[in-house]
Amino acid sequence: MAGDDQQGTQEAAAYAAKLRAALQPALDQGATQRDLATAAHVVPSTVSRYLSGERVAPAPFLKEFGTFLEGCGFPLPQEDLTELTALRRKAQKASPRPDTRVLYWIEEVERVTADHTRSEERHRATHKELTELADQLSELQREFDDALVRAEAAEAERDEARARAGEQHRQLVHARDYTRQIESELAQRQDEVRQLRREVTVLRGQVERLRDEPASSPEQNVPGIATQVTAGVSPVAHSTAKAQDGGETKSPRVPQRSSSRPLPAPPAPRPAKTDGNSAPIRPRVIRSLAHPRAVRAVAFSPDGGLLATAGREKKVRLWDPYTGMQVGEALNGHTDTVLGVAFSPDGDLLATAGVDKTVRLWDLRAPKQTSYRLTTHERLVYAVAFSPDGDLLATAEGDKTVQLWNPRTRKQVGGPLTAHTGEVYAVAFSPNGDLLATAGVDKTVHLWNPRTRKQVGDQLTTASNRFYAVAFSPDGELLATASHYGTVRLWDLSTRKSVGAPLAAHTGQVRAVAFSPDGQLLATAGRDKTVRLWNLRTRKQVVGPLTVHTGQVRAVAFSPNGDLLATAGGGRDTNVRLWNLRTRTE
Repeated sequence: MAGDDQQGTQEAAAYAAKLRAALQPALDQGATQRDLATAAHVVPSTVSRYLSGERVAPAPFLKEFGTFLEGCGFPLPQEDLTELTALRRKAQKASPRPDTRVLYWIEEVERVTADHTRSEERHRATHKELTELADQLSELQREFDDALVRAEAAEAERDEARARAGEQHRQLVHARDYTRQIESELAQRQDEVRQLRREVTVLRGQVERLRDEPASSPEQNVPGIATQVTAGVSPVAHSTAKAQDGGETKSPRVPQRSSSRPLPAPPAPRPAKTDGNSAPIRPRVIRSLAHPRAVRAVAFSPDGGLLATAGREKKVRLWDPYTGMQVGEALNGHTDTVLGVAFSPDGDLLATAGVDKTVRLWDLRAPKQTSYRLTTHERLVYAVAFSPDGDLLATAEGDKTVQLWNPRTRKQVGGPLTAHTGEVYAVAFSPNGDLLATAGVDKTVHLWNPRTRKQVGDQLTTASNRFYAVAFSPDGELLATASHYGTVRLWDLSTRKSVGAPLAAHTGQVRAVAFSPDGQLLATAGRDKTVRLWNLRTRKQVVGPLTVHTGQVRAVAFSPNGDLLATAGGGRDTNVRLWNLRTRTE
């Protein structure tokens, strides 16, 4: 096995050396590896691996490589192309990487099939072998995705344990500081009591001396008792005596008790809509909703009066976003992490879905907790979305499908939508309900007519990015997609083309996107623990990254009037933050 690995390394090095030699004239004329990466639709680090021999460049890259050299004025001679192809095949065949050898054998099987088309029996055997190989690859992909989910869950568990330990330590330190404060205040009060006792003793002695003095004649000018007493007593007693004689004086100053714990802030009033002030936005956290475990999904009710939150706690909580108070008891029903929440357009129903392979519909009008379980889910459910008229509920499934349901009858509408080749992470309806967008691990976004259940136009795709979230603009003209490599794309739905360059500021996966109700802002959040606000007209950030969260940010949502933004942290950060977006500076 070691010898095979060494041979594979040598073949890959020879292939890479030939690639570098062919590329050198273009590099000497000013071309760069980044230019090659752009032409080949791969990231620059992948080109570096190909040229160093760390990875074997596949046939599609070799084709784009020849096109790139021709565009630079150095067309690749046919004999060099033939030699490169032979070196590639040798490197793929001897590679220690299973996926690279699979590429070689797939190409080899296609060549053998073309050479032996007259042998029907051989053709059937080869086709069966290819089918089994594809099934094995699909099974490996599913196992990898499941392992990734489990790894993320383990990481979140570890982060939450650390967060709980840190919170307990902070509480202990706070308790110690508070105890020291109380002890200090107690010592201060004891000093005040001793001082008052000394003053009382002085007053008593002076009163006794006055009683023992002989009475004076009426004509003798003898000072009043209050005057005599004030001659040698404290300012407190002097102020009291002067008030008895009718003199004007201020009340004696009494020391006020201090407290190390500040009073709670009064509930914030509902923000009023602005009159179009163009001053820069300065978002400010006005509420922090604490949860025992990480939160994976948030959603505002249509009237903005409720905020739903859910996650690894397995419960769904409802909050008044303007007071920060929880409304009623937490909704219990799920047996594992909740990944998606959505309100119906009339606000009467709340849909939730998660890792326990269930979707639940909660009747918010009922006097007690009432939920209905939607069945037939074979794997976990990542997301839910209501159509604008409330007649349909879409669910994004881990079995590569999208299901449509009637929320009133709680029955499935037709069969599953089956265009994706990997798990579906996100679903969203357009504002007029004519389109349903679905996206996932297979690096594609499909657009459907939810009434006819047929695809509309071409799919949206990128060469190397899986999609985690999608959102329609309020006017329905744009679609925003959040990707694995830290970028957000805006798509023109009339042309199915990406609008401008991707919005690139995050340094990790982008896990959530949301348009503001007026369509002027786009909120994005991701694994780099930041939330970013973009001006869609200038395609620039309106303010620096919002960095309150201490863990990855998994969800964002605007309130219906656009005054608030809810963001949910994960890992060590188990809080949902509410931002005031009407805070501006002149």
